[in-house]
Order: sequence, then structure tokens, then C-alpha cells
Amino acid sequence: MEQLKHFSHAHFLNLMKVDRISNWEKITCNGCELHISEGLVYGCQECQYFLHKHCIEIPAQLKHPMHPHHKLQLYANRSCICNICRTQWTGFTYVCESCDFDVDIQCSTSCERTNKYVITGHDHNVEFHPRSAIFFCDACGEMGEDASYQCLTCHFWIHQKCGHSPRTLLQHEHHDHPLCLETRVSENYRSNAIFCHICHTKVLVNCWSYLCRDCGHFFHLKCLKAGIFDVIPDEDPSIKENDILKQQIEELLHEKSILNLTVSIQNERQKEFDDRGLKVQQLKQAVARYQKQLRKLEKEESSHDSPGSRRINNLSQGLKQISIDHTDIMDELEGELAKMIGLNDLKEQLRSWVKQVMMDIERQKRGITIQTKLAPPHLALLGNPGTGKTTVARLLGKMLYKFGILPSDKFIEVRRTDLIAGYIGQTGPQTKEKIDEAEGGILFVDEAYELIKLYSKNDFGSEAIGVLMTAMDKEKLSIIVAGYPDEIRLMFASTNPGFIRRMSKFFQFDNYSCEELAEILQLKLNIEGNKFYGFKLESTCTHEEVVKLIKEMTTEDQRNKMNAGLVDQMLNNAKENMDSRLYALKNLKYVDNDLLSTITREDLQVSLKMLGKNRETGGMVANKVDEK
Repeated sequence: MEQLKHFSHAHFLNLMKVDRISNWEKITCNGCELHISEGLVYGCQECQYFLHKHCIEIPAQLKHPMHPHHKLQLYANRSCICNICRTQWTGFTYVCESCDFDVDIQCSTSCERTNKYVITGHDHNVEFHPRSAIFFCDACGEMGEDASYQCLTCHFWIHQKCGHSPRTLLQHEHHDHPLCLETRVSENYRSNAIFCHICHTKVLVNCWSYLCRDCGHFFHLKCLKAGIFDVIPDEDPSIKENDILKQQIEELLHEKSILNLTVSIQNERQKEFDDRGLKVQQLKQAVARYQKQLRKLEKEESSHDSPGSRRINNLSQGLKQISIDHTDIMDELEGELAKMIGLNDLKEQLRSWVKQVMMDIERQKRGITIQTKLAPPHLALLGNPGTGKTTVARLLGKMLYKFGILPSDKFIEVRRTDLIAGYIGQTGPQTKEKIDEAEGGILFVDEAYELIKLYSKNDFGSEAIGVLMTAMDKEKLSIIVAGYPDEIRLMFASTNPGFIRRMSKFFQFDNYSCEELAEILQLKLNIEGNKFYGFKLESTCTHEEVVKLIKEMTTEDQRNKMNAGLVDQMLNNAKENMDSRLYALKNLKYVDNDLLSTITREDLQVSLKMLGKNRETGGMVANKVDEK
């Protein structure tokens, strides 16, 4: 038996022939860390230490084009991070003993000075780049910024590791048949959506994947974890004909298994569930898509009593029984409502509306025919400034997205100046541009009553409303209008009657009481990210005292016109007075940190007097209200 002594191991290594993996325990080369399938290998059975024959034969020193100034020395059993691919490595490593430069054995191969390489499935030579700008890999579809291969002819760009993907794999822990590398999905398999057999997410048809030509199953490159499977260097099995109907049935069964997985883990493991990409939104869309396909397949197979048709019927019944639990969405709504001060009537309106939407979704899912059309709703939010209309509009957008009624949670906020131009013929295109920007999400028209100038003969507001109405009919987005209650009602009465007919729901926002304004003030001091976060009230400024100050030093009309904006202006004025008061002390080095961040009762009194003075003189009452 031929044996040799290698610097990487204390014992002699015996030359042996490895047959198919089924005859061996799964072993990995200690040099390149790739799986050993068949061929010649040197090994020590006592220590379970094995090396490919070609790993034994690599040179002890080499010059690498990425580090041309010094020779690199081969080391074994050295833990490092490769300077080219930036991955942790414990196998054979080439090390520069003068510099801190390490290269794993995989990155050291094919290191001709020309830096030109040939990649499987690509027509041109590619160049190797040890460092890259951020790019999207054309092989796996993932983002990368490390070592890569790039084709300057056709802008082909892939991870270095993806470029080393073998043409054929023998076995894998998830599959028993050989897998063939596909650089794009063949037309034969594109009649339905294709999903990875491991992670159950979609396979992109223009990216690389592995295919079992016996089963028709596809696998993402990243899911197979290149390096733990067997490689057949030159085998190229012929493509077997696929039964398209069988593939459709298998995909349907596969989809049902995902849905069952959703129901079982949704409440307990929501974060992990989301990380795996199996989102409720995607699953609901899949149910609708495959129910449509099922009806078509049932019709085609109705005259055949075959196992395939029976499986279709069973699956059809299973899909009808699937009910995605919306409890988590309702819990999220309650969590958001709990953060909002007051507005109890509005909260009940929101709860009632969300429950109606949930029930309509359930009816549609069960195939019950109802008159109500499950489409993106158009809503009106009626309330004075500072009552939280923008906040609620954003919340409604999130709910519609979670329910699958809108395809995204996009939120575009506009006013009159964003929609209406100053010249004939420009308003329509300008409004349509904003509609296109918001497509798939929410278009929020704040102070919508300003679109119509009642006593102007040359106003283009009606043109903008006409374009908005057309967009409402296309059901590609949800339009939410907001503004003063009386002005919004007057706008609806003065414009095209079709505009108000398209509104699904009106939400009324009440004004804040003095008690609620005091709560909002304290909340703004406590919420991280708010401009007043970190400041505090002195101990004499209890909740009751702040309520008393607001009630005595502001009028009801003033509070109703400003609402939460009154609190913003009150805190702005209080800080202004505090800064003047502290600066008057002159010797600031003796002022402690606590005093620098404490708002006193005197500061609040002065701030409210300033509000009253502005009101009496007709000055500016409040800054633009931040409802977000």
C-alpha cells in the first residue's frame, strides 16, 4: 500500500480509492474542506484525517496575482479569514509571512496573472475582483460586496463562491438523486411558479439553480451550501420528459404544505416565520392563485377517475378549509391604538371597520358570493389639525397591506400644490404622476378641501379630482382625504357627486380635552426620537397642575383649532423661556445637568401667555402641526 508523510499530519497517510458515497461514511477533505465522493484520496483511518490527491500535490509556495510582492507559504490547520472571499477558514491556507495576507486554498487556485476565468454557462471570459462595489449576483440573486467574477462585455456579475458551483451534484442531505446546475430555468418548467424544495420560496427563472431531472425539484444555490455535496465532474444526464399536469399537482400540494406550516407556527414563531420569507401576504396571494388553477384542473380532470384527479379534489377541499388567523393583525391594531391618547370614538370606528374587512376576507376565502367588493377602500378623515389624521392614515395603510388588500405599505402624502399646476393642461399629468408614485399603496391628500376654490373661475381643482376619480375606479391604490370636517363636506357637496360615492368610510376625529393634552405633553417628553425627549417637568408640575394651567390659560376655541399642535407650541415656548432664564444666571459652570433639562411651572405659564398674546395680536399661533 502506497503511503506518504505529509507536513499537515503526524501519521503516515495511506493512498486509497474512494467509491460512491453510499459505501463510505460522509468525509470531508481537511485541505480544501470539500466533500470527498470518489477517486484517489490519502488518509489516516485512525484519526479520520483525509486529503484529496490533488490537495496533496499543491505547491508549498506560490505567487498570487492579488499579492504579487511576496511569495505565499502553505499552512495547514490554521484558522483565518481569507483576504479575498472574507470567509472564516480552517483548511489549507497560503500565508504571506511578511504581511497580514491570508488566502484559502479555494481562492488560491486558477491564479494566472491574466486574471481571466471561464465560468460554466457563460460565453465570455470573466475577471476576478477580490473587492467589489455592492452588486446583485446573477447566479444566486443575492446582494454581494466581496470577491466576485465580472464580465465587462455583458455586465454579468457573480459571487466568487457561486462561480465555483459544480455542474453536477450526486447526493445531498435533502435529496437522493443527482442534481444538475441550471443557469436559467428551462421553458419546459415555466408553466407554473417554481419553488425551492428546501426553503419553499420562489426560484428566479433567470438565476442559477440546481434541478433534479428525476423528480423535477429545484434548489437554490444558497440552500445547498456548496461544499458539502458530491461532485460528478463530467456527467451530464439527459433531460427526462416532465408530465406538466403532474408538476402542477405537486406544486399545488407543495403550496398547501406551506399554508399548513403557516397556521401551525404563525402565533408562536412569527419572527422566525417572517425571516424565512413565508409571509402571510404571499401565502394569501398563493391561495387565490392556486384556487383558480385548481378550478381549471378540476374541469380538465372531471371525466377521469385517476389518482391525480382524486388528489386534486382532496387538495381543493383542503384549500377551502384553510383559514389564516388574523388575530395577530388585530393585536397589532390594538397595540397601535394604545399608543394614541384619547380618540375613543375613533378607535371604536377603526375596530368596527377592521372587523368588517376581516369578515369579508373570510367570506371571499370560503367562496361565498357577496355584494361587497373586496377592493382597496377610499376613506375620508374628518378632524381639526393636530388630531392625528396622518398617524391614523399610516396605520390604515399598514392594516390594508397586512390583509393583502394592498400589495405594499407605500405611503405618499400630498397637498394641493403637489397636484395642481398653474397653467392649463399641466394639472392632469402632475396629479397622475403622484398617483403613479403611490400605486400599490396609499395616496394621502392632506387638507383636501383646498383642491376646490369655490369662488375662483380659473381654478384647476376639478381637473385634479377627475383624475383622482379615474384612479379610484382602477382599484390600484387607496386614496385617503383629510381635513376640517365642515370644509371637507363642503368640498364633496361642490364637486362631482361621484367623488363622495367612491368613499367607503368616513372617520370622525374628536378634539382633545385638557386632560388629554396634558397626557400628550408628558408623552412627548418620554418618547425617544421626539425633539423634546430628555427634558422633564419639575416636581410641582403634576398632571393635575398641567391640566389646570391649560384650562385656565387657553380658550376652548384655541384648543380645538390647535389640539396636539398646542402642546408642540407650548413646549417650544417653554424651552425658549427656560433657555433665557438659565442664560441670565451668567455662571453656567455652576448649573448642574438636571437644572439644564428641567422645565418649571413658570416656563409653562410664560409659554401659555405667549400663545394668548399671539392670539390677541393676530400673530402666528402654531408651527406646522406634526401629526406623524
